[in-house]
Amino acid sequence: MAKPLYWYLAQKERNFDLVRSEVEKLLSSIITEASNRAKDIIAKSENVLKEAHEAVSKARQALITSRDKASLKSNTICEQAEAKLKLAKDKVASGDYVAFLDAKPIAEEAQALADNALNTANGEREQYIKRRVEKVKNAWKRVPGAFIGWPLLFAIIGAIGGCTIGIFVPGKGTTDAGANAGSLIGIVIGFIFGIYNIQKELN
Repeated sequence: MAKPLYWYLAQKERNFDLVRSEVEKLLSSIITEASNRAKDIIAKSENVLKEAHEAVSKARQALITSRDKASLKSNTICEQAEAKLKLAKDKVASGDYVAFLDAKPIAEEAQALADNALNTANGEREQYIKRRVEKVKNAWKRVPGAFIGWPLLFAIIGAIGGCTIGIFVPGKGTTDAGANAGSLIGIVIGFIFGIYNIQKELN
């Protein structure tokens, strides 16, 4: 493992011809051991990466529910882990001894990245759940204003505007009619404005 060149040299070394079968058994044992070590780490990395993908999916759902305009850092880390894991698998698939030795640390990097993605995704999920709760609380705080404050304010403004217009319109009761129409329009506009503020808070 320290000097893998000797693994290759031993296959051609003529001084080993008298014990060739024993040498071949030893070389086979060495490469099998290296392969198993790499495959074990790859299997562990795959399991952690699967958990990370599930955590990222939950974090993405929390992000969508929160309606925040953001991207998941955990998703990017997952993609990096996948790339590392694919590289490790490709090396193992090559069947080369040095490739087996290289595959193990690469698979370990993939596992570390998958662990990081898992932890990051769980943190992001909690963050966006809290964010959604905050938005709902803030939206509820705007309900009194949406259904009382803004309609009342716009009704007063509408009444004044309607009354002013009614003054300049000839005929009996135009001032009252203008005030009533202005109030009604103001209430409707106030409701619309209040609901818009609630939706804006939720978004």
